[in-house]
Amino acid sequence: MNEARAPDFFSANAARYDRSRPALISDSTRDAMVRAARLPAGGRLLDVAAGTGRVGGSARRGWLPCHCGGPVEGHARRPARQEATRRIDAAVASGVSLPFRDRTFDAVVIARLLYLTPDWQRILVEALRLLTAGGRLLHEWANGTPSEPSCQIKEHLRTLLEEAGVAEPFHPGVRRESDVDAFLSERGCALVDAIDVPIDGEMLVGDFLSRIEAGEFSYTWNAPAPVRDRCVASLRSWASEQFDMNAPALATSTSWKVFEAI
Repeated sequence: MNEARAPDFFSANAARYDRSRPALISDSTRDAMVRAARLPAGGRLLDVAAGTGRVGGSARRGWLPCHCGGPVEGHARRPARQEATRRIDAAVASGVSLPFRDRTFDAVVIARLLYLTPDWQRILVEALRLLTAGGRLLHEWANGTPSEPSCQIKEHLRTLLEEAGVAEPFHPGVRRESDVDAFLSERGCALVDAIDVPIDGEMLVGDFLSRIEAGEFSYTWNAPAPVRDRCVASLRSWASEQFDMNAPALATSTSWKVFEAI
């Protein structure tokens, strides 16, 4: 992903992105995150790359005031889905250069982002700069693990697209959650909590492939239509030999990891 491509790549597909994701995190997840973040009274939370407000839009007492960071690259924007009565300030800026002073926030949220950008390390360094001493970084990976059929299918699709001449077809950032964990550990952050979150609804392998074919995921958005159609057809053929179409494509849960900054 590069800065010139980001606005068209994501903004042009914002509507179907919204349809394929839940509007807000659940109340139980929000409450667990509030406890894990240990926000003081009047504490400040930053939601980096807030998107449609899935996390920040759940802000209630204990999360406020909340800042929703804009896109990581470029200046594409779409409306957040939070209620207007909730106090949420939005800022449009690069995730590698956020317009806030050092040690401004008591907690920083980064959700489903770092695999999307090659600047993932710089984003983490910037997040740590903004955290108060003892502040909490809450990170949600949610991009699966190598043992999941969904991840194996995605990686095969990546190979097909690259072989067809599509450079960086999708997810140009960090490839493993363990790399994020190690990077934070090297910078003195301690893993202090993990919040297990059930995935809403079961998705079968056949359903996952159908949604890729329908263009509901970003995996094919950067490919020309003829290349996309050819690669997706090959993907379906390969996956039919590798997996039971009625088997689960995803794990039943994901987690938020909570790191304490120095």
